[in-house]
Amino acid sequence: MKKYSRPKKLKSETHSRADLHLHTTFSDGEADPQEMVNEALKKGLSVIAIADHNRIRGAKIARKYALDHGLPIEVIIAEEIYTKQGEVIALFIKKWIKPHQNIEKTCQEIKKQGGLVVAVHPASIIGGVGLSYREIRHLTKKNLLDAFEHHNAGDLVRFDRHLTKYKVKLPDLARLAGSDAHQKEDVGLCYTTFPGKSANDLKKAIEKNLTRPHQEKTYLTLFHWFNYFSRSLIRILSKKKHYPHQTSKSFKIRSMINQIKQKYWQV
Repeated sequence: MKKYSRPKKLKSETHSRADLHLHTTFSDGEADPQEMVNEALKKGLSVIAIADHNRIRGAKIARKYALDHGLPIEVIIAEEIYTKQGEVIALFIKKWIKPHQNIEKTCQEIKKQGGLVVAVHPASIIGGVGLSYREIRHLTKKNLLDAFEHHNAGDLVRFDRHLTKYKVKLPDLARLAGSDAHQKEDVGLCYTTFPGKSANDLKKAIEKNLTRPHQEKTYLTLFHWFNYFSRSLIRILSKKKHYPHQTSKSFKIRSMINQIKQKYWQV
C-alpha cells in the first residue's frame, strides 16, 4: 500500500489547512469522531468539518473531544444534507437541519443559523448525488450558495476540470476541497488552504473567496478505491440507504472486507 505523504509546508506561514468533508460512525464512516480528530492532527490540519449524513451528533462529540483535551485543532459543526435536488454541506451550524426538503428551503435554514452552504461533489451521481450545474447557477443568483467543492477525493468522476471551466460563471463562489473521508486513512487527501489559523478565519476566507483547493497525488491508489467500492457494496447489500453501518448484515460484510485489507495491505 502506498502510504499517505504529509503535505509539503505551506509557502506562507500565515496560511493553514482544513479538511471540510469528513464522516464518522454516526453516519456511514468507519472511524469514530475521536479517531478522525487524532488523524487530522497527524496530517497537519488546523480545522476540520465533521459532516455526517443528516446528523450532527458525531460533529459535536468530535468538537467536545478536541476542546476537552486542549488539542490544537478546531472542529466545525457541519452536516451533509440530502435535499430533493441533491446534497449540500452546511458549515458552521448550531442545530440539526431536517433532510429531504427542497434545496431552497434547506439553504434558507442554514443561512438562518449563520451557516455557509457548500455544493459538494457537484454534478456527480457516482460518489454521491450532487447538485446540477443548473441548480448551482440558480442558487448562486439567489445568494443561497457560498462555495462549491472543487476537489473531492471520494469521487470517481474527475469533475475538477469541468469546474475550472465552470467557475468562470461563478466568480463569487469560494472553491473548497474535502477528502469525503469515510475512513481515517483518507483524511487530508484533499484539503483547503486559507489565510489565518482559526475556524473563524476560515469562515471569513470563504465569505471573501480567499480559499484555495488542493489534492494529494497519493489519493488515486488501489487501497483507496478498494475502500470506495467496499462502501458501495455495503450500501447495496445491506439495503439501508442512509445509515448502512447500522444493520447486522453490513457488520458482517465490513468484517469480511477488513480481513481482506489486513491480509493484503497490513493495515
